[in-house]
Amino acid sequence: MIQQYKNLRIWLAIIIIISFVISHFYYDFPLWSMMDMQVLMWIWFLIFGLMKLPDIKWFATLFRQYDPLAKYISWYGLIYPFIEIALWILYLRDMQMRYSLPMNIITAIITGITSLGIINKIYRGSKITCACMWNKITTPLWRPSLIEQIWMCIMALWMIGMML
Repeated sequence: MIQQYKNLRIWLAIIIIISFVISHFYYDFPLWSMMDMQVLMWIWFLIFGLMKLPDIKWFATLFRQYDPLAKYISWYGLIYPFIEIALWILYLRDMQMRYSLPMNIITAIITGITSLGIINKIYRGSKITCACMWNKITTPLWRPSLIEQIWMCIMALWMIGMML
């Protein structure tokens, strides 16, 4: 179990490093600019969106246990990975920042709702397995899911604030 958390931290560091390398050496953006965050967002959505696809029914079943929308809209858990992949494509394609405001609003809403659901389950003491790592890596809900959702929500809100 401890090895899985160590691997999770390593993957998180790799994602951040890759995004900065792409952002600075390929696109030549300044450090911690809005474009830096946009590159980080599309890499994040790519990785986590694809990680949910190998066993999408298993993901949807676990996701329904903590996401408020998936709990009441049965098909939402099945399309959620595709929403993340669609956002990956949109963030990747929008380097001129034409659609950044609506993309960031959508991202803040869906990640904010999921974050609230995770926090609610943690507060209630639920012992739920994270659905984001398919059924190969079992970690408690709060580690990868909460980090993923809150990180994405904060970055989306930050970029919305930078645009206004």
